[in-house]
Amino acid sequence: MKKRITILLSILILCLGCAACTFSGKGKGTEPSSASKSSAEIQHEFEASRPGEYDSADTAVVTTVSKVNGTISFYNYELKKYYTLSYDSVSTYADKYGSAITLDQIKEGYIYEITFLKSKKLLVSLKEVKASLVMEDTSGFSVDSAAKVLKYKTEYYKLTAGTILLGASSRETIRDLKPEDVLTLVGEDNEVYSITVIKGHGTL
Repeated sequence: MKKRITILLSILILCLGCAACTFSGKGKGTEPSSASKSSAEIQHEFEASRPGEYDSADTAVVTTVSKVNGTISFYNYELKKYYTLSYDSVSTYADKYGSAITLDQIKEGYIYEITFLKSKKLLVSLKEVKASLVMEDTSGFSVDSAAKVLKYKTEYYKLTAGTILLGASSRETIRDLKPEDVLTLVGEDNEVYSITVIKGHGTL
């Protein structure tokens, strides 16, 4: 009788041991290690965590939006520096009130606050600045190169070495502007950051 009990206890202990091994091994291999993950999986994880993440920020004038190249070019007025960033489907754009806009609604010559990934030269977000000086589609300006001002009626707007001219012939300068030119001015206070020629005096 004692021998049968001993045999039964041995079988019971053996079964418990097998069950413990099975439980401890359960789930192994369901999560691949980082070493075994493919580059595509790692890239997907990076992209999934990217929205809103950036390492650089700037306030700059948009000079060109190129859908062909998938890029937006900027000009930092304070540093007098031009640079270009790529954009993708995760990049976001907003007007001066914070409402979402499309790529087509980004206005060249206007000032924007931007964030981006400098190492990838990739735009993360773009939001229009509420500039204090905005005069759209206006003619009747005269340039006083000596005084470095742009005059409109009784108002004077300061021109600096950082003021840029957009939408004009590459041979034209601010001094070449005429009163019949239709311009858009953007800047802060009375200081002009950008002048965009909407319709030049030589345009029919």
